[in-house]
Amino acid sequence: MRIKTAQIVGNEAIYKIGNQLEVEQLKTMYGDDVGKVEIGIEYIDPRRFSVKQRKLFFSLLNDIYRYTGQGIKELEEYFLSRILFRYVWRGS
Repeated sequence: MRIKTAQIVGNEAIYKIGNQLEVEQLKTMYGDDVGKVEIGIEYIDPRRFSVKQRKLFFSLLNDIYRYTGQGIKELEEYFLSRILFRYVWRGS
């Protein structure tokens, strides 16, 4: 199950189960005791990188490549993995 949206009320996030199939899946996983279901919440940042930011990113990668000789693709993967460690990567 993947939650698309939840309602925020004060300091609580409320998700309403959309259909009986999801309830049955939870019962299967938790053995009919669905009183305390563990869920994960992922905050998705709706902002996107601007064209200017992307140009700066690749310009910096090119500068690092010229200084160190490290391949641009390797550098891109390294920096993106650092971003993914903290954020969900959502390409524009």
